[in-house]
Amino acid sequence: MSITGASESVALQKLEQTLLSQVGRQPPTQEAAQIVGGRDTKGLCEAMEKAIAKNEDAKKFKLGDPKTYHYLNQTSCYEVANVDDAREYLETRNAMDIVGISQDEQMRVCDAIFCVVAAIRHLRNIDFVKRNETDSSKLKDEKAHYHLQTAAELLMCDEKALEDSLCKCVIVTPDGNITKPLDPASAVTSRDALAKTIYCDALAKTIHSRLFDWVTWETTTLTVTVLWHVPS
Repeated sequence: MSITGASESVALQKLEQTLLSQVGRQPPTQEAAQIVGGRDTKGLCEAMEKAIAKNEDAKKFKLGDPKTYHYLNQTSCYEVANVDDAREYLETRNAMDIVGISQDEQMRVCDAIFCVVAAIRHLRNIDFVKRNETDSSKLKDEKAHYHLQTAAELLMCDEKALEDSLCKCVIVTPDGNITKPLDPASAVTSRDALAKTIYCDALAKTIHSRLFDWVTWETTTLTVTVLWHVPS
């Protein structure tokens, strides 16, 4: 690998800006639903949808019509004028090639990102209804169960554990932990908080950290290689 020319520097800058700007954005809450049509809340989802919807990856990430996802369907805006997300996605992948990120590394990174973003879509589509017991909730219907099952699969976690984390809370006391059921409204709050945490904290911070580590490692390796070959 060699990062010596202006094109490589520009590509690296574009790669970092694109990844962090797209992934670091928060999913819209119900209160912010009126502005969901803006690019700021849907850029990565749109890029992902357009880039892979025409091949087998659409099945891999359990993707469907954008209109069926609550985080995307709060307005009728599914296209942003003069913005080609698919092209920007391809330019980002090309930037990865230029700075020396292998195809295998790209696939691992992109697959991980797409799995998480797709899982967040499905999380928001999980709805709840009241159980017969007081102040407790359950999945609304088979559709909600499908989205729960799919989200768990994409996040590689246990389906029952995910359901319990949404419908129950654990209270820590000196005498031990107490598991308390949540009513439907509280379950919705728990679901949205989980989606926001995954998107804003886990995903964005992980990408920034991994990108920084990769740049540091490659720069160090290049520096050592150059110095090794410099005549004394």
